[in-house]
Order: sequence, then structure tokens, then C-alpha cells
Amino acid sequence: MPPAIEGSTPSNSTMTEKPAKNVRGFFLYSPFSHKHFFRVYGEVDPATGHKTFTDYKVCAEDIEVTIEAGGLALYEVENGDEEKNRLDWSSKVLGPNSIGRKKDVQS
Repeated sequence: MPPAIEGSTPSNSTMTEKPAKNVRGFFLYSPFSHKHFFRVYGEVDPATGHKTFTDYKVCAEDIEVTIEAGGLALYEVENGDEEKNRLDWSSKVLGPNSIGRKKDVQS
């Protein structure tokens, strides 16, 4: 692994650069901020019994993703309206009447 690179941020705090390749995390959406972010979970904190985590603001525009989670499905609209295509939990997870459900997601 290449060495970490340190630099300065506009607020003069120190930022360390680490390669992201092969880092396992979760691409999440906040309905409060209406933004996506990337979360990496760490070990369980013995004091609280909860897993630690670090959230990262997503700044890159084109990130390659491989979905490993089971239970997800790609839904495509047959008339070719790409705005309505979606990635969501499968009907096996949500139930048989969930296909085509309305989901208000803002990006």
C-alpha cells in the first residue's frame, strides 16, 4: 500500500489521503440533507457496544460500484423512461406488491 499523503484543507486542519481501493463501505442516502455519503464501519467500541464508523462526503462524480448485497434488484421501465428506472430492494424483500412502488427520493 502506498504511504498516506498529508495535506491542508481550507480550514487549516490536516487531512490524510489513503487509497480507497478495496475499502468495504456502504453508499447511504440522508433524507435530512438530501445527499449521499459513504460510510465505513470499524470495530465495536467496548465502552458503548456499538460499531464505530466514519462517514465520507462523496465528491467524485463517477465511481465504479459492485453490489454485493443480496436482496437488491434493478427495476426497469419498459417504455424506456430512464428517470423511472431504479435500484431497490427486491420483491422478495419488500413483498410481491412492491414492484413499481412510488418512492420519493430527491438527489
